[in-house]
Order: sequence, then structure tokens, then C-alpha cells
Amino acid sequence: MGETIEPFMVRVGAVHRLKSEWLTTYVNYSLSVEVYHGTRWMGKSSTEPTSACKAEGHWFFNSVIFDTWISFDHLPICILPRESRVVLTLYGRKPSDDNNNVFEIVELGWTSMQFFNFKGYG
Repeated sequence: MGETIEPFMVRVGAVHRLKSEWLTTYVNYSLSVEVYHGTRWMGKSSTEPTSACKAEGHWFFNSVIFDTWISFDHLPICILPRESRVVLTLYGRKPSDDNNNVFEIVELGWTSMQFFNFKGYG
């Protein structure tokens, strides 16, 4: 029985239905992607900042398109415990109230997902 030594990867497509006040407040957005086993932090990666855009074919809702694969090169799939989870955190970047040349990074929201279900597969 072979082991899967390929690195764990996450594909991030887009964030949909942004709040309207976010569109006027934040210049661009980024994601932080972390892997945990219980409370133990196992790794982190992040995306490059990107701007919000109108989703094609939708008239009312804007999206942030990331369309990227995030690779955890130091985390081969074969070492990940079944109870591991991935946590995605969305950040917005806005001009500071004190100085327009300085930007403030604000956490806008997060979500997490277990890697495997109770039967042992994802």
C-alpha cells in the first residue's frame, strides 16, 4: 500500500456576495489559509491581494476572484490526521484614518472545514 507524499493543496475560487459597505471601504482583499489538528497549528499560507469585481452574468452581487491553488509544501497528505481542518480567513485592506499613505488590514470573516467525515473520507 503506497503513501501519498504529495503536498496538501487547497483551491480557492472566489468569495461571493460581499457586503456593499465592504466594496466602498476596502481597496483589496486577501485570504489566509491555515491547517489545524485540534488546537495545534500545522501550517499557513496566504494569497496575493486582489480586488473585488463584478461576477460575470450577475447584476447584483460582486465577487473577489482568487482562482488559485494554495500548496502546503511542508505538509504531505500522508501525515495529515483525520481530524485536521482547514481555516480560511478573509482580510480587507483600507486606508488608515490617520494617514492615507498607510493601510490597515481588517479581518472580515472566516470559515473552517474538516478534512474527513466520520466515515474516514473527505
